[in-house]
Amino acid sequence: VASLSPWQLPMAMCCPCCIGDPCSQNRRNWYVAQMQTFFGIITILQILVFILEVVLAGTWSAILDVPSPVLAIMGGKVAPLIAAGEYWRLVTPIMLHAGIFHLLINCFTQCMFGIQLEREWGAPQIAIIYVTSGIYGNVLSVLFAPQALSIGCSGAIFGLFGAQVAYITGMWRSLGDLQKKMLILSLGLSFIFIFAFSFSVGVDM
Repeated sequence: VASLSPWQLPMAMCCPCCIGDPCSQNRRNWYVAQMQTFFGIITILQILVFILEVVLAGTWSAILDVPSPVLAIMGGKVAPLIAAGEYWRLVTPIMLHAGIFHLLINCFTQCMFGIQLEREWGAPQIAIIYVTSGIYGNVLSVLFAPQALSIGCSGAIFGLFGAQVAYITGMWRSLGDLQKKMLILSLGLSFIFIFAFSFSVGVDM
């Protein structure tokens, strides 16, 4: 990483396959290592759940837009049902996505800087931050958007984003130059994605 030029750093973070030989043994070992992280595993599970969503919808058009009844059945945030005691619906929306683009954006964002944080803090701590933030986001959604059927891991990603801001703020003086560059770059790219899609139609603010 230290040998990469400033323009290569974003490329290495966003698309590692574009830097160096994507089929080398070292790169294959890197792929395996990514899949064995918490974020690698949770991303694979989210992809599998999305495939199940499409299968249950019974139509290929669900790849772009999963029908709301399917999302509700699979555990989407439905405020009246949560109020009636289905509290597991505060957790299950983290695994659900409304379409392929929704899935790809969230998976890309969480892996882009989540794996980096996981290496810094460890899988147990990062898992607690991710899941707790996702639940808290759904609680807020119940309170402020009770009529909306909400799904997705955006709340969990925002929790990671906030934790990273707190980390950078608290540890700034003790970080190395390269670490500062990587963290700020990761944070900046994440902010761009969050800002760009937070004001899209259908997004639960």
